[in-house]
Amino acid sequence: MTCEFSLSHYVETLQEYLKAGYEFYQVRDAPNFEFDMAKRAIILRHDIDLSLDFAVQFAAFEHVHGIQSTYFILLYSPLYNIFSPDGVKAIKKIVELGHEIGLQVDTRFTHSIDRDMKILEDLSGSYVNSYAQHFVTTTPPITRQMESMERYGVNAMKFTHMNGTDVHYISDSGMNWREECFCRHKMEYDKMQILVHPEWWICSGNRYNIIDECTENEIRRVRRETSEWKSILERYLAEMNPSQIHA
Repeated sequence: MTCEFSLSHYVETLQEYLKAGYEFYQVRDAPNFEFDMAKRAIILRHDIDLSLDFAVQFAAFEHVHGIQSTYFILLYSPLYNIFSPDGVKAIKKIVELGHEIGLQVDTRFTHSIDRDMKILEDLSGSYVNSYAQHFVTTTPPITRQMESMERYGVNAMKFTHMNGTDVHYISDSGMNWREECFCRHKMEYDKMQILVHPEWWICSGNRYNIIDECTENEIRRVRRETSEWKSILERYLAEMNPSQIHA
């Protein structure tokens, strides 16, 4: 297989892992007996850093190919708004497609992981009990106070040693595989956690062009929302006395 950031390469690689006897797990299902007993297992997750729209496209692609994974959503994102009508629709759609929703923790803003998971749970309509830190190397670590919670929370970043079993971590962060493409590691590790960012695989071009494309896509969304608001305003004003309306 040719190593490239494309949907075809992504699904071909996962199919090769399945043929080799690997089983795939969502993060919430990883710390259980079945995962421990599986001869070969992969925790498959996605951090949604740039775009909910592209996350939904990726989720739909995975669904068509029978893949279920975990999507970690930012509650405090400068790049997308999960509280907007489109944002709520997006995360609900990801759930409808059979995927898990998890919380991506930005320690610069999060005070209580439990509280933020409950907010995300209300928005998504799906139980949320898994989380992972955003920008691990450039933001403060998760504190004990942040992790104080009523529910059982699953920290994906702690899946490196489970019950004495090594879980090898591989990520395409920054569109850069630190240990070569994930297609190169079949049979090298029995237990793995693979982190894939959808925008690198949905869009084309280099990482900076893709970031620009995500930005422009969000700008178009805001313009659509603004256009709809203007239409509502026009209908409202049309019902008023024209003599009282000033441009």
